[in-house]
Amino acid sequence: MTSERPDLILRRGRVIDPESGRDEVAVRLIDAQVKEILGLTEKALDLAKKAQIADAQAMIAEAVAGLPRNVGILLAAAQINLLFLSQHGLNVEVVNRVRGYLATLETLAPGTERVIKMAAKAQRGKP
Repeated sequence: MTSERPDLILRRGRVIDPESGRDEVAVRLIDAQVKEILGLTEKALDLAKKAQIADAQAMIAEAVAGLPRNVGILLAAAQINLLFLSQHGLNVEVVNRVRGYLATLETLAPGTERVIKMAAKAQRGKP
């Protein structure tokens, strides 16, 4: 496996030489992988709603690893981890994880109200 970021690999994978005859196959495979990762995000949010926070955290971490610069996934990851903090109290590792997600979000979607509110909560170390 390459050390490149997965989101860049997916983007580059869509640019396949049309003369290879494999461009459609590659695009379908990549799109299926993206769909799977987005499905993980939906499942993680569903688990969080059912108060299965540990499972939700594990699942959303997998989604973030697959698409680390996807705004929707990062928002979900921050939300799930903030929910953990609200239920279990201060956990430095989780606070730092949330801050990392929010720092990335601030570069991808600067000034977004939801990101600003989450960042304020993470700064206080409280949900």
